[in-house]
Amino acid sequence: TGGTGASITLGSTTGIGSGNEIAKITLDGEDGVSLSGALKSVGTGSLVSITGPVTLAQNISIDTSTNNGTVTFETSGTTINGAKTLTISSGSGDVKFQGAIGTTGTGIGNLDVNKTSGTGDIEVFDIGDGDNVGVTGTVDIGNSNTTSIVLDGTTYKTDGATEFDAVTTGQAITITGVSPTFTTTAGNLLKFSTADVELSGTAGGESDIGTTTFNAAGGLTIEGNIIAKSGMSGVESLTISSGAGAIDIAGTVGNDGNGKALGTLLINNAAGAGTIAIGGIGTDSAVGTSGNATVGNALTATLTLDGAEYNTTGTQTYVAKSAGGGQNIDITGTAATFATAGADIAFNTSGINLKNNGTTTISSGTSG
Repeated sequence: TGGTGASITLGSTTGIGSGNEIAKITLDGEDGVSLSGALKSVGTGSLVSITGPVTLAQNISIDTSTNNGTVTFETSGTTINGAKTLTISSGSGDVKFQGAIGTTGTGIGNLDVNKTSGTGDIEVFDIGDGDNVGVTGTVDIGNSNTTSIVLDGTTYKTDGATEFDAVTTGQAITITGVSPTFTTTAGNLLKFSTADVELSGTAGGESDIGTTTFNAAGGLTIEGNIIAKSGMSGVESLTISSGAGAIDIAGTVGNDGNGKALGTLLINNAAGAGTIAIGGIGTDSAVGTSGNATVGNALTATLTLDGAEYNTTGTQTYVAKSAGGGQNIDITGTAATFATAGADIAFNTSGINLKNNGTTTISSGTSG
């Protein structure tokens, strides 16, 4: 432990705790903590606590899983840098990043937090910043047994395949930062696996409008629903841009009956040729957006609407390219219903394939 103006350098590649004899590891270096070896905590009260800007001098693993210890990067000043990998295994212990990951240079290498096992809650403040990519390798946060992932920062910028994964119970992945932006590069998928995703980043006033933005040039996959938080006072909108990357939202966008309607929904509305598939907007009794929903543009290769309900207060506009036969909007959801509260519903540029072997209903006056 260092005091004011202190720095800590752990130069040994052996690290701390390799003999399975240390329960609590606390590193407090206001001017910096340099790591060259693994940290392993075993025993009653197991934990790893680090305060001060961290430099990864070598590929680092932190393991508290034997006794389910917590791992905490304690303050907003506890940033993590260095072009090396970071792997954390905590069992049911919580993992908290209170400072940003990758704020200088090219960012850290691969980031793995409980990728293969563990149930502990995970909190990630920021990955990267306005000028820097936070992680240049793969990012794997959580697994299908992770109880909760909280993303409470405003910037998540990566240059590798990026996945957040948590349990199916409730909205286990929550994005709470005010108007956060997720940015990935071409060829690198951004994926939210297993869990539903909840957006709640508005500042709190009734008239406040925040926007969650996904700039996913490598494509975006959301396996669950993506909704606004139930009871939140502000309005959260959603903007997705993927360029040539495919967008696949398997669940419902907006209110799935357990949340609140989003404001405006924009998905590749301005540009991008990537395919788009959406499993629904709202439900038969709850609107998915209180504002307008615009999905696709005249370059969108195909737009697949494979859900049962597309229910909004505002307008709905679906667009795909006219080339290649001209039928590039596919409605495949059984008995699909499109409804607004008196607002227009438009299918532009492309023709429509009704491929659901059932009845498709379009009504501009009966939204939930």
